[in-house]
This record gives sequence, C-alpha cells and structure tokens, in this order.
Amino acid sequence: MSKKESNNNYIEMVTHQLRTPLSTVQSSIDLLELYIRKGNKARQLQILNKVRKGLSELRKIIDQSTLLYKSETKKVDVIKKKIYVRELINDVIESVITDASDKHFINVDIEKAAETVDADEFILKEILLNLLTNSIKYSPEGGQIKITASMRGNKAVLSVKDEGIGIPSSDLDRIFEPFYRCSNAAEIEGEGLGLSIVKQLAGLLNAEIEIESGVNKGTEFKVIL
Repeated sequence: MSKKESNNNYIEMVTHQLRTPLSTVQSSIDLLELYIRKGNKARQLQILNKVRKGLSELRKIIDQSTLLYKSETKKVDVIKKKIYVRELINDVIESVITDASDKHFINVDIEKAAETVDADEFILKEILLNLLTNSIKYSPEGGQIKITASMRGNKAVLSVKDEGIGIPSSDLDRIFEPFYRCSNAAEIEGEGLGLSIVKQLAGLLNAEIEIESGVNKGTEFKVIL
C-alpha cells in the first residue's frame, strides 16, 4: 500500500468515527429546540448534557487521532530524562479517577530498583493513561486494577493488570489496529484508538509490549523499557 493510500484510509476511518457523535449532537440540538418551544426546562438540561457528552467524544477522537498520526509519522519529539515512576503513576491515576466506580480498586506496587526510569515523560504518561483508561472501561463489574513497576534484568517493566472482560484470542492479532473493537466489547463505548496509540508511542521509546489475557479473566499489559 502506498503512503497516499494509507493516508486516505486513515482519513476515511477518522471521518467514519466522527459521524456518530456528530449525528448525536445534531439530533440533540433538534430536540433542544423542541423542548425550548415547549418550555420544558428539565428536558432542556438533559439534552444539554447529551450535547456536552457528544462534543467531549468528538474532542477525544480528534485529540487521539492527532496523537496517533503524529506518532505514526514520527512527529512527536522524544525527550528522555529521569522520571520518578510513583509520581508519574499518581498523576495518571488522578487523570482517570473520575472514570472509575466505587467497585474499582487501584493498587500500585513499585520495586525499589524501578523507582526511576529514563524515558520521555509525556509519551510514557500517555501510554499508561490509555492502558489504565482501558482497564477501567473494560472492567464494568469493577475489581482490582494493579499497576506495577519492576525490573527484568536491566529493563524496567511497567504493568497494568485488571480483572475485566478480557480479550478473545481471535482478537489478539488485531487489537493494535486503529478503530478496531474486540468482539466482546460491542456494548462498551469506545473509539478503538487507545491501543493503537500505545503501540505507536511504545515504538518511539523502543519499548516492547507483552499481553496476557483471557475472556472474563482480565488482561495484563506490560511495557518493557
């Protein structure tokens, strides 16, 4: 496939993903006009919240698509420095804690030898952010989510492990494709971009990714630096 064909396919996929939230916003605005004429303020507020959610989804798709494109085309600057792993993980948890329910229990375990790593802070944070977001999203019944940092020889291993719905073996070969959704995730909202971003950003750090997963047995992603 030529570069031009690849770019065209990418644009087509992004455009397709934008249609659903755009349609939601448009239909919500039509309903809002109706309830304004009827003077139903309660329904007006409900529809406004739906519009906000649709716009938030649009923004997320645009931001993730932009980041994915930049990482694929190597337009993300890589600036490596010493990173304090616990501080980084705490920042990531704070960013996603509102997405978790009272049924989710996030535990952190950091080996002394893995308290610091040399990596790009922005890139590593985005990787962990996407992995933790997925762990919460695909654990609708809650359960423990464990984030660990350990050493494997001279390599640092960052792991995010959940007790969620897991990934069917038939989907494992495709989970890093942009906009791909696993066969058991149809009822869960998502764009299918998170793992594509993780894969591309890991490549910028020359990091490896290992996956262990089973249906209804949870999933563990390991990022090896």
